Amino acid sequence: MFRNYFVIACRIAVRSKLFSLINITGLGLGLASCVLIGYYIQQELTYDRYHPQADRIYRVATNFLTSNGGDRISASPDRLALQLQAEFPEIRNYSRMNPFHDPVVRYNGENIREEGFAFADPQTLQVFRYTFIEGNAATALNDPNNVVVSRSIALKYFNTEHALGKSLEIDDRSYTITGIFQDLPKNTSLPQHALIGSDFAKDLQKAGWSFNCKTFLLVSEDFDPKAFDEKLKVFTKKHFEDLEVAFELEPLTNLRFSTGVKFDGPKGNINYMFGFAFAGGVLLLIIIFNYINLSALLTIRRAKEVGMRKISGAQTKQLILQFLSESLLILSISGILAFGFIQLILPLFTLITGKTMDFTWDGNLRIVIGLLVALVSIVLIALIYPASLLARIRSVTMLKGNFSIRDGNNRPRNLLMTMQFGLCTAVLISLGIILAQMQFIRNKELGYSRQDIVSIKLPTDSTSLTRLNGFSNLLSTAGFKEQSYGSYSASLFEADQIRETITVPGPAGKVKMQVNTKLADEHFTDLMKMRLSSGKSFKDYSPAQWSRLIMVNETFLRTAGWQSAIGREVTFPNGLGTYQVIGVLEDFHFASLHTPIEPVILQAKDFRSNVYQPQGDVASIVYLKISPDNLEAIRGIWRSVFPDSPFDYSFLDDAFEKQYADEANMMALLLYFTILSMIVTGLGLYSIAAYQAEVRTKEIGIRKILGANLQSLFLLLSKDNLRHAILGGGLGIALAWKLSDLWLENFSYKIDVNIVSLMLPAVLMVLFSAVIIGYSVFHVTSANPADSLRNE
Repeated sequence: MFRNYFVIACRIAVRSKLFSLINITGLGLGLASCVLIGYYIQQELTYDRYHPQADRIYRVATNFLTSNGGDRISASPDRLALQLQAEFPEIRNYSRMNPFHDPVVRYNGENIREEGFAFADPQTLQVFRYTFIEGNAATALNDPNNVVVSRSIALKYFNTEHALGKSLEIDDRSYTITGIFQDLPKNTSLPQHALIGSDFAKDLQKAGWSFNCKTFLLVSEDFDPKAFDEKLKVFTKKHFEDLEVAFELEPLTNLRFSTGVKFDGPKGNINYMFGFAFAGGVLLLIIIFNYINLSALLTIRRAKEVGMRKISGAQTKQLILQFLSESLLILSISGILAFGFIQLILPLFTLITGKTMDFTWDGNLRIVIGLLVALVSIVLIALIYPASLLARIRSVTMLKGNFSIRDGNNRPRNLLMTMQFGLCTAVLISLGIILAQMQFIRNKELGYSRQDIVSIKLPTDSTSLTRLNGFSNLLSTAGFKEQSYGSYSASLFEADQIRETITVPGPAGKVKMQVNTKLADEHFTDLMKMRLSSGKSFKDYSPAQWSRLIMVNETFLRTAGWQSAIGREVTFPNGLGTYQVIGVLEDFHFASLHTPIEPVILQAKDFRSNVYQPQGDVASIVYLKISPDNLEAIRGIWRSVFPDSPFDYSFLDDAFEKQYADEANMMALLLYFTILSMIVTGLGLYSIAAYQAEVRTKEIGIRKILGANLQSLFLLLSKDNLRHAILGGGLGIALAWKLSDLWLENFSYKIDVNIVSLMLPAVLMVLFSAVIIGYSVFHVTSANPADSLRNE
C-alpha cells in the first residue's frame, strides 16, 4: 500500500512540474536559511556557556559615580579579588586577567600582530575551562616567564601541537611554553590564543588598588547575587571612602550582551539578533503560506480524481495518507536540497553576519532535529486546509468537474495570501528604511573630514620613540607634510575613555560637569578640517603656552550654560589646576551616531618634542593625509625607520564604516531575505493566477466574443489577488512602522520616517504583484476564444 502511495506521489510530482519546483526550491532555500539563522542565534545565546562552572562565575565591573550616572569600566583593582576572598567565604576562587593589547610576536625575522593574548593568574586555568593537550594546568602559569598557547598558535609558529618547552618572543620578551590547550569555541569572550603568567600580587600586603585588571569571581553554589550586592556596598564604603565608586557583579553568561561598559571586548547586539530571527521567521512563514496555498491548489486540481476514489470506496483516511505521502516526498527532497543550500549559502551568511561560521552536522544535532520537526510540522499544517476543503465537497460535484478554486470557503486561503503579502511588504519597507538611515549616516556632516586620512600605529618603546623625529622628517621630504601625532589613550576618535569631572563657573556659582578630554598636537584641527566657531587654535600660541590652554566644543558651552567661552577658566580635578579656553570648535562626532555629542575639551601636546619622556601619554599614532596609492611609499619609509615593528594602518573611512557593521550586516541580511521572499511570493502568485485563469478559460472565451477587451479581462482575473496585495500592503505598513521606530531608537541622529518611505515600497509590491498576475494570465486572455470554446 505504502509503495503504491509513493509511486503515485512521484507521478503527481512529475506531472505538476511547476508546482513541485516552486515548492521544493522555496522550502529548501527557506529551511537552509532558517537553519543557519538558528545556528547563529544559538552561538550568540550560548556565549561562554561551555565552561562547566559558567553559572557560578561573575565579572566585577567598576562604576565611577558622578551626578549623571558615571562611567562603567570592565577593569577593577588588582587587590579587589584577594580582599573579597579574604572577607567573604562565598568567594571560592578568582581569576585576574589583563588583556595584552595588540601584542607583536617575532617569528623568523617577521613581526606578526596577534590578538587574544592576556596576562592571567595561575588559578585562571581552574576557574575557566582550558582543556590541555600538553602541560600541567595546575602549575603552567606559576612563573611570569611562562605562557600557555592554543593548539592553533602552536601549529602556526612551530608546525606542531607538541611545542612544550619551546620559546615564544612576545613584544621583545621571551616566554617559555608550559602548556598547549585545545582551541576555545569561537563564542567566547575570554582570551582565546595565549595566557601569560602574571605579575599580579598574590598576597594582600603587596597588592594595590590600581585599576589594572579584569576580575572574575567563582562563587559558591548557593550564592545570592542580590544579598551579596548589599555586602559589596558596605565593603566599598570601608575600603574606598575617599573615592566615589561602586562595584557591580556581571554574570559571565551575560557579558556578550552587556552594554555601557567601557574598555570591554566586542559585544553582540540583542536587537540585531532578534532582527535576524524576525527575518528568518518572516521568510519561513511566507514559504509555509505559499506551500499551503499551492498544496491546496494542486489538491483542488485533482478534484475529479478524489471524487472517483471516493465513489470507488476510498476512505477519508486513505486519501489523507495519499496526500501525506505526496507532501512527505516534496518535503524530503526539500530537506535534502536544504543541506546542499546550506553549504552554498554558508560563505554568504558568514560575510553577512561578520562571524566565522563553522557549522557541522554532527556538532549541531539539535538544529538538525529542529529542522526535522519543522518539516513534519509543515506537513501537518499543509494538510489541514486542502483535506478539510475536499471533505466538504460531494463526490458527484467533483466528478462533474464543476468544483474549482472559487468554490467553498476561501477565507483561509485569502487570509494566508494577505498575510504573505503583508510580511513581504514589511520586509521591503524595513529594507528601505535601513538603506535610508545608512545613506543618512554616510552623508551626515561629522564636523571633520575623514577623506584620505590614514592612521598608523606607532611603536612606543623607548628606542622607537627616539626615531620619531627622523620618521617625521622623511615623510615631509617625501611630500607627506600634513601630519598630526596623538595618543591612543586620549585619542580624538576613542569613545571608550573615562570622562573627567571638571569645575566651571556658572550663573549660580561653581558647577561640576563631565567631559571627554582629548589630546592632540597643534596640526590636528587643520588636518581634519575642523572649524572654529570662535577664538583661536593652538597654532596661534607657542608650545610653552600650551600647558594651560584648552579648546572646547559647542556642546561644552551649552552644557556649562555659557554665552561665550573665550578667556574663561576651567578647573581640573586631582590638583591639576586651571586651564584657559582659547577657542570653541564646531560640534563634531567623535563617536558613532548612536550616541549624542558630549562636551569635549581638547588639550595640545607637542608629542614630537616629548619623545624622550616615555612616561605618560606618548605618541602612539600618526595621522597622514594621503591617497591609497601612496601606501607603498609610506611602507618603505616605515621599514627604513622601524624595521622591527609591523606596519599597522587604517583609513578613517574604514574605521567609520566599522562603527555601523551591525547595521550593514542587517541591511545585507534583509536584502537577501527580501529578494528570496519576493521570488517565493512571485512564483506562488504566478501559479495561483495562472490556475485561476485556466479554470475560467470558457468564461473568458465567451466574454471576448461578446466584446470584452484585454484590460477588462485583466481586471476581472486580477482584482481578487490585487485586493489581497493591497490589504497585505496596509498590514505590512503598520508592522514595518512599528519595527522601524524600535530600530531607529538605537540612533541619536536618525531619519524621519514619513508616509512616502512607508507607501512607496507598498506601492512597488502591488505593482510587482500586478506584473506577475498580468504575465500569468496574458496567454489565456490573448488566446483565440474559438479554440477554448471548441475544447469545451
